[in-house]
Amino acid sequence: SHVKYLGLMFGQHFKAQHMMKCRVDKAVAALAGLVALLKRNGSVAHSGMVKLLYQSMYLPILTFGCEIWGPHTLAADHVHNPLQVAANKFLKSACRLPSSCPNWPLLSMLGLDPVRHFVLKRVGTFWNELQAAESALLDCAMSTQHSLHALRRPCWMSAVHAQLSLLHPQSAASLLQQPPVQLMVTHVLNAATKAYAHTHAQYASGDVGHPD
Repeated sequence: SHVKYLGLMFGQHFKAQHMMKCRVDKAVAALAGLVALLKRNGSVAHSGMVKLLYQSMYLPILTFGCEIWGPHTLAADHVHNPLQVAANKFLKSACRLPSSCPNWPLLSMLGLDPVRHFVLKRVGTFWNELQAAESALLDCAMSTQHSLHALRRPCWMSAVHAQLSLLHPQSAASLLQQPPVQLMVTHVLNAATKAYAHTHAQYASGDVGHPD
């Protein structure tokens, strides 16, 4: 009932959550081996080494293909999102920190953005690449996406539009323009950063329960 193509599992019915779970499972399976690379000398790994291994090896495993399934999974709580949970698990293991260590300070210490930022950047870049490509097949596919979105049917474009509407309405509006225009990915990421910082400010003030 499923076919594996370019490392992703496709079935008769598209299930983004299933794709995300497959990536999380693969990342968790690779965690022990990657962390072992940092612990061979028996000392605590340097933060620069942790960051390098995370960005160059672990994150690509975790988010492979997120341009396709990512928009459908970002609606979940960005703090408890399975992608971020898996990322936090790697970082804490690599830094030899207890699981009770707060997540936000750890990301700040390592100079890392939440996984959501990476997915948004990849999706935005993917959109811009689609618009720049000269392909009748891609033009047909995007036309179909526009039609499905106009009919309020579940589709990739609707998922992207929903995320952008929450973060940067101007970008969400530009997504639907004809002819299509390039997304200002930097603006979207800046809005995501502000939203994430606001969420943790609420946690710090006690307005909502802390995620860590």
